[in-house]
Amino acid sequence: MNQSLFKKPKKELESCLETLHRMLDNIHDYDGMEIANYMSCRDDAQLAIEQLDGNIDLSPYLEKLKHLDEKIFENAQYIAESMDSHFVRNYRRTFKIPRSWWWWYLDEEIS
Repeated sequence: MNQSLFKKPKKELESCLETLHRMLDNIHDYDGMEIANYMSCRDDAQLAIEQLDGNIDLSPYLEKLKHLDEKIFENAQYIAESMDSHFVRNYRRTFKIPRSWWWWYLDEEIS
């Protein structure tokens, strides 16, 4: 997994949380490729958290992320069915997505 470093990880995290919130509030308005694009924001949120860990109090961000993750789980069926399964499998393989990034394995969770 390519661990990119953000110049402003706190700003990146805040932006990703807001973007995920907007997407999840209107999830049924998006097609599969749009959802996949937004799900990559979950990747960036995770990377920003890892970059910030130990530097700031992450608890308010982790609380928001927990709520967003719950909404991802609630919509797992729709998300997995909307995204092209071939694309998702290719994405996981190409970018060596770890199992801990469960949001890229929703197709396996619901089957």
